[in-house]
Amino acid sequence: MFEITKPRRVFERRLPGAGLVAIETWATSSLGRGSAFQGRVIVERRATPRAGEHEPPVVATASGATSGDVVGQLLTAAQCNAAIGAALLRSEHRESLRDRAHSP
Repeated sequence: MFEITKPRRVFERRLPGAGLVAIETWATSSLGRGSAFQGRVIVERRATPRAGEHEPPVVATASGATSGDVVGQLLTAAQCNAAIGAALLRSEHRESLRDRAHSP
């Protein structure tokens, strides 16, 4: 059996101009591995998140034994505007390559 809790936003800050960056963490557990935590840094390009099925860009991920371990690994990335910008550019580049590979 494998269980995942709902993501919880544990850190958030506004970006210059517009948008926000946040850290979300969630617990996972399985019979073979026990409990652990996962987390991600996401970027909302608008100050108010969009409703619906929009998935914000993920600029970093981490896992650890506690939620604090995960936040500790992700906090530097969440606080550095240059790192966020570079990760967004890489993400957009991968999407562009993927779109070109699927176009006729």
